[in-house]
Amino acid sequence: MKNVRPPRWIQYLLQKFCDQSFLEEIEGDLEELYYQNVDEKGIIRANWLYFFDALPHFNPYFLRRIKFSDSNNFLSTMAMLKNYLLIYVRNLIRQKTQSFINIFGLALGLTAFGLIFIWVNHELSFDAFHTKKDRIYRINGTVKTETEIFQHAVTSLPLGPQLMSDFPEVEKIVRFGFNDALLKKETTVLTEDKLMFTDSSYFEVFDFNLKEGDINTALSKPYQIVLSESMARRYFGSKNPIGETLTIYLYDPGQNGAEYLITGVMEDCPENTQLQYEAIGSFSTIESAHPNLLTEEGWYWNRYYTYLLLNEESKAGDLQEKFPDFIVKYMSSEMDLYNIFYEFDLQPLETLYLDSHMRYQLKTGSLQNLKVFTLIGCMLLLLAIINYVNLSTAVSLKKERLSGIRKVLGAKHTHLIIQHFTESILTALIALFIAICFMDLIKPIFYMVSGKQDIPFYTIETLSILIGTSLISGLLAGIYPAITFSRVNPLNNLKKATSKLRGKFFRRVLVTVQFIITFFLIVGVFVINQQYTFISEKDLGIDKENILVIKTNGDRNIIEKFEVFKNSLDEKEGIISVTGARTVPVGGLSNSLLTSVSGDGNKINSTMNRVRMDANYLKTYGIELIAGRNLNNSPSDTSSFLLNEAAVTSLGWESIEDAIGKQVEQDGIKGEVIGVVKNFHYNSLEHPLEPVSMYHNHGNISSISIRFKGDYKQTLLEIEQIWDNMFPEAYFDYYFFDDAVENQYQSVKRFTTLFHAFSILCLVIALMGLYGLLSFITEQRQKEIGIRKILGAPIKAIIWLISAEFTVLIALAMLIATPVGWIVMEQWLYRFSYRISLDIWIFLGAGLFVITVALFTGLTQVIRSTRVNPVTSLKQE
Repeated sequence: MKNVRPPRWIQYLLQKFCDQSFLEEIEGDLEELYYQNVDEKGIIRANWLYFFDALPHFNPYFLRRIKFSDSNNFLSTMAMLKNYLLIYVRNLIRQKTQSFINIFGLALGLTAFGLIFIWVNHELSFDAFHTKKDRIYRINGTVKTETEIFQHAVTSLPLGPQLMSDFPEVEKIVRFGFNDALLKKETTVLTEDKLMFTDSSYFEVFDFNLKEGDINTALSKPYQIVLSESMARRYFGSKNPIGETLTIYLYDPGQNGAEYLITGVMEDCPENTQLQYEAIGSFSTIESAHPNLLTEEGWYWNRYYTYLLLNEESKAGDLQEKFPDFIVKYMSSEMDLYNIFYEFDLQPLETLYLDSHMRYQLKTGSLQNLKVFTLIGCMLLLLAIINYVNLSTAVSLKKERLSGIRKVLGAKHTHLIIQHFTESILTALIALFIAICFMDLIKPIFYMVSGKQDIPFYTIETLSILIGTSLISGLLAGIYPAITFSRVNPLNNLKKATSKLRGKFFRRVLVTVQFIITFFLIVGVFVINQQYTFISEKDLGIDKENILVIKTNGDRNIIEKFEVFKNSLDEKEGIISVTGARTVPVGGLSNSLLTSVSGDGNKINSTMNRVRMDANYLKTYGIELIAGRNLNNSPSDTSSFLLNEAAVTSLGWESIEDAIGKQVEQDGIKGEVIGVVKNFHYNSLEHPLEPVSMYHNHGNISSISIRFKGDYKQTLLEIEQIWDNMFPEAYFDYYFFDDAVENQYQSVKRFTTLFHAFSILCLVIALMGLYGLLSFITEQRQKEIGIRKILGAPIKAIIWLISAEFTVLIALAMLIATPVGWIVMEQWLYRFSYRISLDIWIFLGAGLFVITVALFTGLTQVIRSTRVNPVTSLKQE
């Protein structure tokens, strides 16, 4: 802590502007808060927070009082500022093109930067609002079998209570189970997909507040439930629902729905948390419905998320070192029997959303995407600032002679500096106002594209960042002309002896940087678009079109009459195939241990993803059988297995034909492999293919999948009519399979859309700057162009003379940006198990696109300048 201190520049500003009577107290309070933030949040965040904490003290109450002892000086200063403002307005009107590009370009950059900052800040805020977040950890499991090693976010039901019992470091445990289910209240029947079951300690560990009810008893008994405010209104309107009941078809032994007592109403779930809920049921409900999970058997049934709250003096690393002995104590018998090994580790709550990618993960973001958009936001802002600085320095050349006149008339060095800074900061503030208006207009589109509906826009933090950024932009734009032209000899100004090359190299560097950024982002657009097209069009091994999926929601009447329902559908001309299964091949599969004999004849145990189905499953989903035969509905096939190619390889068999006839056991079912299917993707292409076993559902189905042909509206109407006739009291809960497949790629689609939008905006800003700069250059060289035309120079030669310079700069930018773009895009593609390969034509195509658009933008201005009558050009002073 000796070398840690608050940012000196902020302390300097406080000492410069704050009244001495307040200064000592302000500095003391801020310093105390700063060191507290260093301990809790780290130096980087503490430095940022120090700025925001200091900002409110720059207000009239704390600032030094202005002494008006010299009224003449004060009045002259006011007159000078009024004069500067008048000149600024005149320049805005006189230099319309440059003024528009300066203001509008910076406004676009600030708008994009503001939107990205809001999104990034929201992503970083996930589960950061819990006051005990620094002591909350999730237990992750690592499973090692003879064929693979994998991590998963779920653990067993008895694990948490046993950890709390054995280790005093554990203050509280909270377990979660998530379900979707059918809910019924009188005649209202709806499907809810955010039902969370948790321990009664939930409200003690996490900062979710009850609006109605008692946190000590709300989840203390089986079949108790707490509703969100939205759900309470949906079922009960304005009536207080406490003491009422809801029929939920979940954890009901009779399969006819269980009565859940409503014991509380809580705030709607905030968007920035992984623990998404519409209702929260008591975890003892699960224990009551499945008491076997509390026995030794339950230690290996990994389905629940387990969170620990550690004591304040305990460290996660010290506790984690004790896990191996704990595992041996409670799980060694199963591990020795099946030659399988478990490990546990603790992951901090604040890292779960952005830095956790494993099986059965809750809602996650992407740290990589966060870094990409942060980089894009900074690039867009840098582009806008470069435009602003570039045009400001160029336009300032026109003011060089005026600066000389002011000096001759007695203007001081500081007066000229103040004038330049005043003009640039006023421009930046106008751009800021426009940017805030743009953000307000774009807000609905931003919500729709980003998928975020409840992000607060105009927080103090956001406005402070935007104001600070715009002021810094203004200072950067004004600093070069302010210092340069305030020091120029006034005699040279009046003689027009100043070189017109002043700042030329500086502007070349800025233009090159602009197009390095632009080219890099356009390459990104090309690569990301190719990758998204690739994953959209890749053969998944499944025919996803024209499949309707109906959820049974555990309704025993539907399950028992499935065959009758299937036969009724088969009679319809538009129905191709109907299958009943426990699993739909999308969004991941559950797994369990499969035992067999490996290729070398030894016993082998492997964790295998599973599909429980009937004989029509392959036909309905278009999965190709490549060896052996399919299941049939005869009793003899209820213990037969199909495997995919990846499973054959995983078990060490030499060929798919070699797999036929092998004996396997899974979930207590012993049988032989009768067929092998072609690999199919049941997860997004970010995930690799994994081994899959397929066997009979034994009459227990959770969904009915129907492949149809023809008009889906007519087919859907016919299916619904049959459903209503057979199951008049059942809820017709359906979706289309291709929509579910597409939903797997929503995050990639959103990323692609946002990246495209911001990259196009980047190109627009760069081209605006190029257009404005060329407009200024051609104006400065208008007399030269006139002389060349009179002397017989062809228009093509004049066009090349002016455009050659920026064309060379763009080519140089491409050469610099290509290797950087290649490395960054390779890193981005690495996250996908199935991805395109980078080819040089992508970079050549992006370069050609940028050069073509830039040339078109620039040449329009150059060609217009060549059409000016040379006599008119030579008459101008």
